Amino acid sequence: MFAMALTSTPSKITVGDSVRWTRSFADYPAPGWVLSYAFVMAGESIMINGEQSGSSADHLISIPAATSADWTAGPYSYQAYVTSGNDRFVVETGTIVIAPDFTAQSSGLDNRSLAAKALAALESVILIRTAQPHLEYTIKDRNMRFAPLPELLESRDRLRAEVQREHALERRRKNGGSLFKAVKVRFT
Repeated sequence: MFAMALTSTPSKITVGDSVRWTRSFADYPAPGWVLSYAFVMAGESIMINGEQSGSSADHLISIPAATSADWTAGPYSYQAYVTSGNDRFVVETGTIVIAPDFTAQSSGLDNRSLAAKALAALESVILIRTAQPHLEYTIKDRNMRFAPLPELLESRDRLRAEVQREHALERRRKNGGSLFKAVKVRFT
């Protein structure tokens, strides 16, 4: 049994979850028009067909858990389109995140952003570099030169700022706030 249906396209679906939503389009009512979705990501595509929601003119998208269990997690772009006979019209485009199912992860999951992963790796390099006083060395005819510590620290600071911005955006998103910062201006 499904929970109550959403009334808009969700922004996130978890692999292995059941999900359902309804959409209304006054110019394209069900059952005369069929609503479908195409989710695409590099190397992946998911096609979903809707149906009439009860006796109303609404379109119902219903995805059982067994269907979404086969999906690959990642960020997808989508198009929602309606068809009737030979006619086809795109009615919505957007992005949706297909999130991984944590219960299906047998070897763990590193869900950090690229910036967060790079920051952790760079901090490890900095830790090692503080114990190595030499910036370069030569063995036979090969020369190895390391980045100076001040350059590494500067890169670390940039990555830290980026990760902090990502965390701030995530907090705003979770709290239902705007993703943009308000800028107050006073004219005198």
